[in-house]
Amino acid sequence: MPGFATIDFETTGLFPSGSDRAIEVAVVHSDPDGTITGRWDTLINPGRDLGRQDIHRITAFEARQAPAFGEIAAELLELLSGRVIVAHNASFDTRFLLAELGRLGYSHGEELVSLCTMRLARQYLPAGARRSLAECCATFGIDLEGAHRASVDAEATAQLLAAYLDHTEDRSGWDDCLARGVGHTFARLPGPGTDWFPRERAREGSGLHLTAGSRSPHGLTLGAGDHVALTGSMSRPREEWNALLAGSGMVPRNYVTKQVKLVAAADTDSLSTKARLARAYGIPVVSERALTALLGL
Repeated sequence: MPGFATIDFETTGLFPSGSDRAIEVAVVHSDPDGTITGRWDTLINPGRDLGRQDIHRITAFEARQAPAFGEIAAELLELLSGRVIVAHNASFDTRFLLAELGRLGYSHGEELVSLCTMRLARQYLPAGARRSLAECCATFGIDLEGAHRASVDAEATAQLLAAYLDHTEDRSGWDDCLARGVGHTFARLPGPGTDWFPRERAREGSGLHLTAGSRSPHGLTLGAGDHVALTGSMSRPREEWNALLAGSGMVPRNYVTKQVKLVAAADTDSLSTKARLARAYGIPVVSERALTALLGL
């Protein structure tokens, strides 16, 4: 049956052609009249640090449990095949989709059949109105509590699409797009894939983990001459931490080698290069709070 597939990606940053990666995706199916018929979402392990965690609120503990994009790609493409892809700022989401597929060696030769609710806002919002997802949703009384979560943003965008359809007198343009969407399919990817991993599942055991993560490893001490590396955005500026470490006779390092005794992280489950190297070398990764305690601050 023809219809729409509204998508939203949460990402490590803004540049899919560079090092930024998708870290969460949601898909919402709608009938041609805008009625929502299905919802799916999953976290994605990007294999790198998570960028602005204060925006998307995904922790490294959650991301480390999640499947890689290649493990969920087959099901994602099945959810998009034969449908018009919809997103708010569709250029952003479709570029990340194609970039992630490209990293798997998958090349989609066709032009995507897509609609952008941000661009369409010009037709449905008052002249001069801002076209952010929040502003568009407010115009139509659509709830957007918990924005910058893929499932929330995709659901709100699908509801916005339904509002546009409800305020459309001439459906011919929509029908033409839906007809093109039916013929827009993706080639199947090999492999069985894996179960999707939504945030709720990731957070089932997170309370105990976070409590344990605030303590320093048993028996760990720091002394003059010890090398310490830092990773992530901490509450104290990096320059202040470096000065505190140097003032205590330690050697702050900008990279991790086997000589580093300790890595302190804003998030102890960090997927940053420093944290991954530390684990590979068996170097403890501790929280900023633990480092504070070790230095007696």
